[in-house]
Amino acid sequence: MTTMVASLLFPLLLLFPAASGNRQRESGLVDLELEHLARRKVPGNPEEENLLKFWGIATGLYVAACLIIVGAWALLIVPREQEALDEIDDDEEETGATTLGFGDPSLDYRNISNVQQKQRKRFKQQWLQENSGHNVSLGASTLFMASCALIFYRIIRLVEQPLKMQTLWGLLFCEFAFLLASAAVSFRCIHKPNEMYYWPVLLASMFYTLFMHLPPLAWSCTELVTKYAGERHWYIEQALHNTDCSPQGSTAQQVLMTWMLLTPWLIPRFKMMYLLWTFVAVYLIVSLLYRKLLEQESDDHKGVLSAFSVGSSVFYMGVALVVATAKKFYMEKSQRNKFVNVQQRQQASGKLYEILEYMVPAHVIIPMLKAPGSVISEYVDCASILFIVIEDFDRFASTKTPEDLLIFLNEQFTRIDEICAENRVTKIETVGEEYVACVGVVPADKATSRSEGHGHILERLFRAAEQILALQTEEVQFKMGLHTGPIKAGVIGHKLPRYRLFGDTINTAARMMQKSSPGKLQLSEATAAYCKDRETVRVKDIGKIEMKGKGMVQAYHFESIVASSRSNRMLNRSTTSSRGDDSVRARLLNRMPLVGGLLKGGGLVDAFSSEDAEDIEDKKFGRERLDFKTILKQMEEGDDQKTNFILSQKRGFTPEMEQDWYMWFHTNTVCKKLAARMDRQTIVVSLLTIVEALYISTTKSETKQSRYDFTKFLACRLTIVLIMMALRAFSGSTQWIHRNPFGGQTLLLITSIVTSGIFFASYDAMAMPSQNFNLSFMLVYFLASRQYNLLFYPSLTFIAFALVLMGRVDTDALLGNSDDPNGDSQLYYSCLGQGLFVALSCSNAVVAHDEEQSSRLRYKALKAVELTQDRIDRILRTLMPPLVVQGMRPGEPHRSHHYKLATIAQSDLCGFTKLASSKSPAEVVGFISDLFGLFDLLTDVHKVYKIETVGDAYIAGMAEQPLTEQNSPLSVLLFGLDMVVETDKWAKNLGVNVTCRVGVHHGECTGGIVGNDMQRYHLFGELLTSLDILESTSVEGRVQISLKAKDAVEAQLALTNPNFQAPTADLLRRLVTFERRTVPQLVTSKGETHEYNKVGGITFLVSEQPGK
Repeated sequence: MTTMVASLLFPLLLLFPAASGNRQRESGLVDLELEHLARRKVPGNPEEENLLKFWGIATGLYVAACLIIVGAWALLIVPREQEALDEIDDDEEETGATTLGFGDPSLDYRNISNVQQKQRKRFKQQWLQENSGHNVSLGASTLFMASCALIFYRIIRLVEQPLKMQTLWGLLFCEFAFLLASAAVSFRCIHKPNEMYYWPVLLASMFYTLFMHLPPLAWSCTELVTKYAGERHWYIEQALHNTDCSPQGSTAQQVLMTWMLLTPWLIPRFKMMYLLWTFVAVYLIVSLLYRKLLEQESDDHKGVLSAFSVGSSVFYMGVALVVATAKKFYMEKSQRNKFVNVQQRQQASGKLYEILEYMVPAHVIIPMLKAPGSVISEYVDCASILFIVIEDFDRFASTKTPEDLLIFLNEQFTRIDEICAENRVTKIETVGEEYVACVGVVPADKATSRSEGHGHILERLFRAAEQILALQTEEVQFKMGLHTGPIKAGVIGHKLPRYRLFGDTINTAARMMQKSSPGKLQLSEATAAYCKDRETVRVKDIGKIEMKGKGMVQAYHFESIVASSRSNRMLNRSTTSSRGDDSVRARLLNRMPLVGGLLKGGGLVDAFSSEDAEDIEDKKFGRERLDFKTILKQMEEGDDQKTNFILSQKRGFTPEMEQDWYMWFHTNTVCKKLAARMDRQTIVVSLLTIVEALYISTTKSETKQSRYDFTKFLACRLTIVLIMMALRAFSGSTQWIHRNPFGGQTLLLITSIVTSGIFFASYDAMAMPSQNFNLSFMLVYFLASRQYNLLFYPSLTFIAFALVLMGRVDTDALLGNSDDPNGDSQLYYSCLGQGLFVALSCSNAVVAHDEEQSSRLRYKALKAVELTQDRIDRILRTLMPPLVVQGMRPGEPHRSHHYKLATIAQSDLCGFTKLASSKSPAEVVGFISDLFGLFDLLTDVHKVYKIETVGDAYIAGMAEQPLTEQNSPLSVLLFGLDMVVETDKWAKNLGVNVTCRVGVHHGECTGGIVGNDMQRYHLFGELLTSLDILESTSVEGRVQISLKAKDAVEAQLALTNPNFQAPTADLLRRLVTFERRTVPQLVTSKGETHEYNKVGGITFLVSEQPGK
């Protein structure tokens, strides 16, 4: 920013010397002017006591004005804003928790609009807090530029002043010290915004601009005439020739008007703009006081020192302040609305992100979002995995209603969730009545394991296990197994992506759980080895047990752990909660809508607006979360890491993004309310022309030349109005400007430059120069340069054009009048006035740069939100069946669903464990991800719903609504056959020995959301148990189907069951045959045997024959 400001100020280095040279007059003409001024009657010299009296009163007035402003702000505005914010917080405390389900479920959602309005107000308050630093930085940039311009001007005056002129070195030193201090503090506030530093410097700078043209800071007209009338110097000649040496002089008015026009960027808040009228009042009083005490009005000075001149100056200051206030209002409104919109979209996406946190550990979310579909894997050299299963779960399933069974599972697993969260144990998944957790896989655990050993984090798992065992009752018993070893972890699946663990460690932990006794935690020798060095954990050697695939292995039972005060509190809490079934039930009914409500379309912002309730949840369940804004920031980062001083926010923009942003900016900024802005501009020009024409007609002389000049003036203004009307008509009749960003902005830029030039020519056409014209043109040029909110580089054109205008282009010659040999314009701008005019253009370029930076930043934020939301949404839409999501209602408990006609297929990869043992983690996860990706595509082809993946098992199926829209047992069977075919193709391409076996079953089951963390839509019941047997006893490379499933397929083909979808032509073209199995028992690959009655009778192997 500093480099940019310096580069924009560089043209002033060329301007001031040029202006100095242009102001030299021919010797004879200067002598005549000075002789005339010396003969004139001038006011008497100001008396010293009057000067001291004036400065005392003026300083007191200014200090009083500052105190009034500070008092009004502190006592009137700030308390009201705080009251409004407190009211919003109170209302959100009353409604927000209920909205999230912590209060009365019967919340009247007709009042959601009120919640939305209060939320929007809260976002506005947040904008004020977050944007205050940016506004201070922007104001400091503008103040720094103004300070540099004043320093440079004072240096030029000091260097080029006549040697005979008296210099008050002490005062000059104080003046330079103040300007340097102002520049230094402003520069600091650009990079480190601080209102405690910024406001004192700003108020002092405003004081300086009010009084910098008064003695002793500047020479009065009296001093210049009486002491230095014989000096031939550009400053003296300018001041005396134009009577520019008083508070109402042209330069003083240009400085004050420039300052007023810069206030939208100097003042951080819009409401502060109203307080600036205090300074206008101070200026009025000071001007009248100066006229009374320090100058005596004479006939020769009535034009400058009259009450009309004072009133005119105040009027122009007021107009400039009104323009600046309107500019600040629209700037702040636009920034605030855009901020609120971005925040609302971020919040909506943030809610989706929170759901993703319920699905996978936080450390894999960013890789999932930045590279969707890519392989995400890691190798963990030491992790401890805990399996928990509810003993004799089939008994509960057979004696409870579906709703009661779902609530029962939620009661048990939610308590386990709380215990795991309290002890920082990572939940992996729940599958039916099984619960899997571990330590050692998240980054924090791995860091602790490296520094303090795995036994340290394993102790947390034992504490959690002890507390989970304390939850047991006579009715509910757990079987638990624990094993420690290396694992492979990764995110699997394009649909329903899950964080999975692979390897022998997880299989051994599952076997330990299966062989455990009810109410016991059984652990392996590898885990027990970590307990020997830790006296806090006590385990008991129970000898060797037989384990499939491993033979006889050593096993241990966990006995106890030395409890700390913290774990005692948790244990008491767990024991107490296990007895409070009614309260737990009520709490679950209110908390269960969390996922569904967040997924519900359109209710993301309205129904879930309480951040406090979210914080309660996070604290309660010990959830470590990534800030969503951190996620967005990483999503915004691009590959381009170059740092630019100019437009640094272009970093990371691809050519496609640049084109999209250009169109977005053009549509939402340049073309927004374009017609209304054109209409206002035409009205302002017309009114200004009428007022100035009336003023000219009352003051001009009745000569032929004056009438000709007046005609040129009107012709120029009429040309401007016609150009504006033509542009307005063109914009309204066609969409060319809106559809063509580059051409449209170029046309608007050229129009602004041309109309500004004609405006300048209209003033230059008048032979009667007027200070009011100078101020009017400065105001018009300021409005023209920011009328269409052009980008940074086009706005630089106004700087070049300002240099041309201030260089006194021979405008008369351009209009066909070459009688003026010196080519000077009738508009008068002193050396400082010229610098201020160019500096104002520079400030507009700085503002354009800041606005473009902000626009690019907002665009990147919006695109990051859209990209993140799209990727999260694609993931979350597979979290549950779509019809289940549609049936959810915020504030209501989730319903369980009983399916009577469910057909489910489950596959397993034979030979994959052996393959995985010889591959790297990335390869293992890549293999399973590729295969499951193929299976995901098959679910789309057959319109079956992906239910679950467990290790290398893939489960999908169909049932009546809401699981799937249509129910087709034949589609599920064909899906199973296609999984076998796709696996064979995949293995053949890679040259590996991996096959797929599939089991298909039909019957009744129950579905619902289970748990607090890692929430999923689960199916459970005897159907799933039988399905597992069918899959594990199938033949490699074949599909085994139960008798019930075969009957369902035949019923669909025969059109005898209206609950099944009529088979389509594509389905009928695929012919399947059923081969009855003749083996006496069903046998798994591990040697386990099962009777046929466990799967509902005889089974069949399915084959497919080519159809006609």
